[in-house]
Amino acid sequence: TILDLIGGYDDSVQRLIAVGIAAYPPTALTGVSDWSDTAERDPGIRRAGLVHAGLNAGALSLYAASLAARRRGDTGPRKTFQPGSSRRLA
Repeated sequence: TILDLIGGYDDSVQRLIAVGIAAYPPTALTGVSDWSDTAERDPGIRRAGLVHAGLNAGALSLYAASLAARRRGDTGPRKTFQPGSSRRLA
């Protein structure tokens, strides 16, 4: 997150991650609604929608893991869990 790059209080970072996690359900419902309106005769569009949903669910799990690690006070691996981090899970 931006606060990780420029520095910030850990409480602020945790709040921002939590807000992002809380925004997931209504955003996902909107996506499902849009996906259900796609033409069934074009399976490519529907398949792309499913891939998009799967990637978003994966990102949500990484953010949830990051928030859990931060709340436990873990200082080492927490940035590894963030999708935008320069470090990646090996």
